[in-house]
Amino acid sequence: MTGEVDTFFERKTLYLHHGKYDRDFHERGTGYFYSGIVSSAVRHSHELCHGSRLQDIINSKTKNMKKNFVKSRWFFTMLLFVTTMIMPSMMLAKSITPTRPEGEGSAENPYQISSREELYWFAGLVNGTLKGVEKNVSANAKLTKDIIVNEGVLDEHKNLVSGKEFIPWTPIGTSYSDDKAYSGTFDGNKHTISGLYFDKTRSYQVGLFGYIGAKGKLFNVGVLDSYFQFNAEGGGVCGVNYGVLQNCSNSSTVIGTDNGAIIGGVCGTNNGTVRDCKNTGSVRGIEPLGGVCGVNKSGIIENCFNEGTFSETVESVGGVCGYNSGGTIKSCHNTASVSGTGNKLGGVCSENLDGGTITNCFNEGTVSGQYSVGGVCGINSKKGVITNCFNKGTVSGADFSVGGVCGNNQSHCTIKSCYNTGSVHGIGDSAVGGVCGYGYGGTTKNCYYLSGTATRGIGGKPDVSGNAEERSKEQFESGEVAWLLNGKGLGEQVCGQQLGIDQSPVPGSAYKVIKAAQGDKDANGNYTYWATFSNLTNDVTLSVPLESGRTLNVYNATVSGGKLTLTERDNHQVAMDEGVLLKTDGEYVNAKANETNELTAASSDENNLVATPAEAKTVTADGYILYRLTYNDATTKAGLGFYLSVDKANNSYNGTRLIATPGKAYLKVSENEAKDPSSAALARSFVFGGGNETTGIDEITIMGTDVQRHGTIEGIFDLQGRKISNPTKGIYIKNNKKVIIK
Repeated sequence: MTGEVDTFFERKTLYLHHGKYDRDFHERGTGYFYSGIVSSAVRHSHELCHGSRLQDIINSKTKNMKKNFVKSRWFFTMLLFVTTMIMPSMMLAKSITPTRPEGEGSAENPYQISSREELYWFAGLVNGTLKGVEKNVSANAKLTKDIIVNEGVLDEHKNLVSGKEFIPWTPIGTSYSDDKAYSGTFDGNKHTISGLYFDKTRSYQVGLFGYIGAKGKLFNVGVLDSYFQFNAEGGGVCGVNYGVLQNCSNSSTVIGTDNGAIIGGVCGTNNGTVRDCKNTGSVRGIEPLGGVCGVNKSGIIENCFNEGTFSETVESVGGVCGYNSGGTIKSCHNTASVSGTGNKLGGVCSENLDGGTITNCFNEGTVSGQYSVGGVCGINSKKGVITNCFNKGTVSGADFSVGGVCGNNQSHCTIKSCYNTGSVHGIGDSAVGGVCGYGYGGTTKNCYYLSGTATRGIGGKPDVSGNAEERSKEQFESGEVAWLLNGKGLGEQVCGQQLGIDQSPVPGSAYKVIKAAQGDKDANGNYTYWATFSNLTNDVTLSVPLESGRTLNVYNATVSGGKLTLTERDNHQVAMDEGVLLKTDGEYVNAKANETNELTAASSDENNLVATPAEAKTVTADGYILYRLTYNDATTKAGLGFYLSVDKANNSYNGTRLIATPGKAYLKVSENEAKDPSSAALARSFVFGGGNETTGIDEITIMGTDVQRHGTIEGIFDLQGRKISNPTKGIYIKNNKKVIIK
């Protein structure tokens, strides 16, 4: 028993002795020997009582330990080197310490944010993640400097730079509930925030702000060089907006990974107002995508534009907005290419539905897809309305329903006063059109397309006057299409065109186009054109493109003793609420409102022309005779001049009732002055042109330089029938009429 006890004691002592030795090495960084010697000792426990055998084992393991120690020292040296290299970036990722900015967060004293630390503090305040600080979703803030969170997040192609560690960002306002949505005012103060990094593919409502509530306001801020990848509802500026975004921009990359991700360059989903915003960043995902907003749901997108790119797209892509569901998109435009492998692609909007409206918008980028592809909108459905829009980009589809303005205009939907000058390409022509590809159920009114861009206005239908009609390049350039789009001068001024500069109409242009009536020909066989004009709200400057050799004369008109006198004005300025007569050598003239209203209108003694009312109505004036500019024969355009007004509905033919139309002028002459004193007969007309009409007066007096300047061209003769090159004061014959030059 003793021997057995001694043997056990010796074994136990050996285990403890070598175990301690191993632990010393383990503490120094290696445990190879410990595991080896113990396991070996166990395996050879029956030999431990023999000293020589034990010594051999120890020598063998010691030799192996030396080799392993050298390997371990090399391994840990390299590990220390790598750790030293990556520690700075690891430390950087943890280096932002939220710092309270100056201010109190009130409207009168908002937080003054000047650093990324202060920006992160503000985000934590709104989101309720600051320890010991009460959450405040309605806090107000103002940027005082440009903020850089990370540098060099995106490369020149707006892809994420690889191999770098970035400080992550948590969007401000995390959900739709009142205690989580941002409801304060954030003023960017025209500063930018760059280097935001967010990459969580299961997250929703992502951007600089995640969720902006109905009381929230965000304005005057740009998001640059940032990267946002998420599941759904994201944009560079905000994920979801119920409040107001104004004068905000995105120049970052926005990526949605879900099949219905709702991705916008500026805002994912808009239920509020997005105004004066732009996107120049990259928008990527499957559907729906928009350069400004992914979806506009009963919200307003106004005066926004997209120049950013789209990639990895399939369908439901719009240059400005993906879906417009019951919302309003107005005065917006897109210049970027819009493409996808599926359907519903539009230069402005992919689909306009649920009573949504798109007005005064245009597209200049190329649009391509499979089917339901349009220069402005892919599909107009469920009582959608598109008005006063145009497309200049090339539109192409690999299938059907391809249109210059809209791919598919469905039942109970309307497209009105729109035009297209871009080429349209699709399969066949049964559902390919210059205005609308497929439009059998919807309504198309007063729309036009450029000759050569398509074979017809609406796919599968012949062109119909008043619906979708072809117009030549010359008709677009002359101002004719602009005049037609504005309801032939009788409707709302929805577009303008600076003649000689703009090649086609421009929505919102200050250059109104007015049409002059064709008058007599001059001696060279060229027609003259006459028109009356007035503007009730502004002083106006009339003009024609002088570079093309056009001329313009503006007159006051008075009647005395049954004779008309035209007095040329010193310039082409027309005072507010004043009527004038103009003469030119082309059919269309520009009228542009002055910046100020400082002109004084001529008195009624100097000018008998009166501005027409703002709305079409019947005008009467006791003791006066009313004359309107018209033809003696409208069919042949013969005998243009001022004629006694007529109101057939009320059986009035003697100049006592006049049906006035807006923007024009009429002669208002006292009964005494409208009569020839020698016969007491009422002058029935004052005719400008020559011809065989019997209602013309005997004399028209022209005061000014018009006759002298144009006498040779139009033909001035003395009473003996001799042609006069430079007439002086006296009586002459012009177009078979007596003319007095004073």
